[in-house]
Amino acid sequence: MIRKLNSSDLKELNLLKHYRIIRKWACKTNELNDAELELLIYLDALDMFTKDDFIKGTYSFSWDNRRWNKLLKQGWIIVWRKKKPHHSKISYI
Repeated sequence: MIRKLNSSDLKELNLLKHYRIIRKWACKTNELNDAELELLIYLDALDMFTKDDFIKGTYSFSWDNRRWNKLLKQGWIIVWRKKKPHHSKISYI
């Protein structure tokens, strides 16, 4: 059985206490900007996803097609299954 987290659980974990400094470190270390890092966090929660999922995840950011190409080229997004003639989607991890 999975237990739901509530706000007091998150407070006890201090989960977001150092978010800002960790975010800045992660961006600088991996040559990412804030939008790219937050998008990767969103996609990580999906596990496998399609480019449509990626586009949905960018609704809170300005759309930048170069972002997709950069993350794919740098290996942050990996093609897991190529599109087959009878499938409409490519899957990524």
